[in-house]
Amino acid sequence: MTDFKESLLIISLIICIMVGMLLLTACGSEFYIGGVTETITIEKEVIVEIEVETEVIPEIWVESFTQVGIYNDVDILWVVDRSCSMGSHDAKLIDGVTAMIGALSVDIRWRLSIISTDPNRPQPQNFPLTPGDVAQDAIDMLGTIDRYHTGEKGFDSLYNYISTDAYARTWLRPEVPLLVVFVSDEEEQSSSHFTSVIDFNFWYDGLRPQTFLASIVNIGPPDTICTSYNPSYTGYRYMEAANYFGGNIIDICDTDWSSGVAEATSEIEIIEEWTLYHTPIPESIVVFINGNPYDAANWHYDEPTNTIVFDLLPEESDRVEMAYAVKKYAIGYNTGAVAAPWGAGGAASPEFLLKYKP
Repeated sequence: MTDFKESLLIISLIICIMVGMLLLTACGSEFYIGGVTETITIEKEVIVEIEVETEVIPEIWVESFTQVGIYNDVDILWVVDRSCSMGSHDAKLIDGVTAMIGALSVDIRWRLSIISTDPNRPQPQNFPLTPGDVAQDAIDMLGTIDRYHTGEKGFDSLYNYISTDAYARTWLRPEVPLLVVFVSDEEEQSSSHFTSVIDFNFWYDGLRPQTFLASIVNIGPPDTICTSYNPSYTGYRYMEAANYFGGNIIDICDTDWSSGVAEATSEIEIIEEWTLYHTPIPESIVVFINGNPYDAANWHYDEPTNTIVFDLLPEESDRVEMAYAVKKYAIGYNTGAVAAPWGAGGAASPEFLLKYKP
């Protein structure tokens, strides 16, 4: 019995020694009966893309007009493209001139003449149409203009006629309002005096106390009703000038110019409301009178018609400017047709000048 106890003691001692040796040789690893586990840390670079919203700053657009008075006199010039492609529009041209004559108030002493967009060809040397003249008189005047020319330079032609034509000086009246209507189926291509529409606008704006302008041109898609269309013929420059002066733009492919032309005569009537060119962010609209903020109680914005309505009318000769952040551009608006502002490699646009004027 004693021998058995001694043998059991010896076996227990041997087992303890073996377990102790295993613990001493573990070297920090974790052991458990039946296997061995070891924790390993692996570092790996993971690229996570996070979308960050950037603020889009809307363009500031400024439209302006000078409040008209009650006029007794007005000079009107139609500057007409007489190239071969315009032959099909002669009937509409005569109807348009006749519609304008009919729309003018009987109390206005108006004078109307027609000249060519070619600055290098002789212009008519006959006295303009006056109250009492009829459609046939307009046809006779149109017939005095050289029919087939190649000049598509309405801006330069108008400049030459007003500045250098001796006969023009016998009937134009510098003290009365001036309305010019450009008519062409091609883009304006002046290269002598007005390579920039901005330069033309500033020159024309300074000619008279009140100047008005309308354009009958290819307006381009998607609004054009022309069955065939050449993008290079879009009258961007004519349209930009008309927009600057708040004038009418008529699609040259329209079968009847009469209503649009007659509406152009409303430009010499007191302005009670103004339809904006682009769609504004309503809360951004600011109105200025002669450079000073105009109390918002004196006007309101009618969103359905995109119109600023003057509840208190600006006085005669007041310069009215309406600035706003653009929410949506007008259909067909070509941003490339507007000159870049200072610092962008081009001349300052009228909108930029008005925004940052002294």
